[in-house]
Amino acid sequence: MNGWEVVQKIRSQPQLQAIPIVMMSGRKEDVEQTAPELFQYFEFVSKPFEQGILMEAIRSAMTKAKSRQPAAKPAAPAGASDLQTLKLTVAKLQQHNAKLQAEVDGLKKQMTQLVTFVRQKLK
Repeated sequence: MNGWEVVQKIRSQPQLQAIPIVMMSGRKEDVEQTAPELFQYFEFVSKPFEQGILMEAIRSAMTKAKSRQPAAKPAAPAGASDLQTLKLTVAKLQQHNAKLQAEVDGLKKQMTQLVTFVRQKLK
């Protein structure tokens, strides 16, 4: 499972909602654009990070987790709606990730062609 799938599982199971979550990524902007409402649920650390920043994020995540009261049984419509929203968010992030990967692959190909060209000119 990726990080979003883990958050989805945790949010869908009341007995797990007290687990503190710290997500780490080098693409905070992408996450903020796709799912700003989820920042209330977990803490986020941008890579690269220092130990002090991580420790503060862990403390904050623990505070957020303690403030969540585990529901005895979530209402079906609200839970279903939240789950659907999260699934759509995950799908958007996966699409965006695929797009970025395609761009990286294209840049790698261009770089290989450029290096080959330069090597030929240097001979």
